[in-house]
Amino acid sequence: MVAGGVLNALVLIPLIKFFGEGLSAALAPGTQPISEMTPGQIRGKYVLYIGAGAVAAGGIISLLRSLPTILHGMRAGLSDFRKAAAAHAAVTRTERDLSMKFVGVGVLALIAAIFVAPALQMNLLGASLIVVFGFLFVTVSSRLTGEIGSSSNPISGMTVATLLLTCLIFLVVG
Repeated sequence: MVAGGVLNALVLIPLIKFFGEGLSAALAPGTQPISEMTPGQIRGKYVLYIGAGAVAAGGIISLLRSLPTILHGMRAGLSDFRKAAAAHAAVTRTERDLSMKFVGVGVLALIAAIFVAPALQMNLLGASLIVVFGFLFVTVSSRLTGEIGSSSNPISGMTVATLLLTCLIFLVVG
């Protein structure tokens, strides 16, 4: 957080001011020329988007690094459908996972609950995206928390990445 603040105040805002000083018109998303903006206005119109993009990129990179773990877990879960009950009983209690049938029913119930909740006004695609991104980003968040500690839980980055990807999907499907 401190490094981001230092980068913001001592590098990004002065760079934007320096290179935008010669522009006579406003540069989107700003509404006035950069030469007339205060540091606070530059931060609000330009630097916050850079920070959100950096947080989202960190979340996506973490997700890509977690894909082998996710795929291994999914393979193990899908093999649960084919396992016999006797093989399941042979595994010690602490090594047993929840049945994928139980998880599947829970996922479908969660999607249905989100879809029918009147306060959320969510369609089926939105409800499904919430569950899928929730699954993926909980995996990333828990992995990073395990590696770094709970003081560095990247939940805000996961939220920003979820919002960006969901908006992109909604934009693509119209």
